[in-house]
Amino acid sequence: DTNGCAPIQYLLKVISVRPGAQPEICYQLLLNHGAARIYPLQFHKVLESCHSYPEAVEVLINSYEHIKSTRKWRKVIPGDVYKQHQAFYDSLFEVCSNTPRTLMHLARCTIRATFWKRCHKMFPILPLPPRLKRYLLLEPEGIIY
Repeated sequence: DTNGCAPIQYLLKVISVRPGAQPEICYQLLLNHGAARIYPLQFHKVLESCHSYPEAVEVLINSYEHIKSTRKWRKVIPGDVYKQHQAFYDSLFEVCSNTPRTLMHLARCTIRATFWKRCHKMFPILPLPPRLKRYLLLEPEGIIY
């Protein structure tokens, strides 16, 4: 708890004043250590703060089994940022519609829920290919599926 905020909420507040920050790494570390996620109906605040950091949005969105977009989402992304990262944002809005996520993503969520606060310790030692370990640890890939 930092200044009355959960760690991820605090990070949302300070992103704008830390231009050299790499929020995707911070979110990834927090989530891999079991930090509480943003309440889904407040996810537009993530886009409001992180619209210029699609990798950060990707890490956070992939921590949910499914999250449905709202009208607020598109409104908080400036047009120039949307155009600059259009492939990413198109994939975000496609995935966050009424369609279910991929089986691979749902399996990742189940595995992450099983290990919860120990993801950062357990995934690196599992006998899995490095690419799969990175996927389980929420490494950004540049697109959401």
